[in-house]
Amino acid sequence: MKNVPFDILHKQYAPMIQSFIRELHVKHDFAHFENIGLIALWQAQQGFTKGDAAQFAAYAYAKIRGAMLDEFRRNAVYNETVKLFDTLPDNPTADVTYENVLALVDEVLRYVPKHDAELFRLIYVQGYTLQEAAVHFGVPYTTLTRRHARLMKKLQQLKENFM
Repeated sequence: MKNVPFDILHKQYAPMIQSFIRELHVKHDFAHFENIGLIALWQAQQGFTKGDAAQFAAYAYAKIRGAMLDEFRRNAVYNETVKLFDTLPDNPTADVTYENVLALVDEVLRYVPKHDAELFRLIYVQGYTLQEAAVHFGVPYTTLTRRHARLMKKLQQLKENFM
């Protein structure tokens, strides 16, 4: 497939890329996700060595879909983090220091169970990844991701209740 010009591949695979974007319910950054799909298509073209067009189509499908899902997940994690920091007060006159932010975090974490507060501190204060936190707690990664998601929902509810 390396001998096929990329603009022909682009025209041929544009409907697939747009279909993935619709499937992911992307409401903003449509062009960004389209570019992710095109980059994945180009990488598929460069990485495909042997086979016919049908095999390339399956290979391109997997590469494009995988790249878009990865980007979607990265955006989801970023959005959850942004939502969390939206709970901080919007007071430009406040003397914002690391200690003040930690005090605010401690105040908010009084309303969640101890194990959730410890999870929050490990991830957002000490910089642990979810995988490292799972090892720390001695639980499977999937269990910890569910606990983390529940914690984020609790914090969002706290924000809505207090604002």
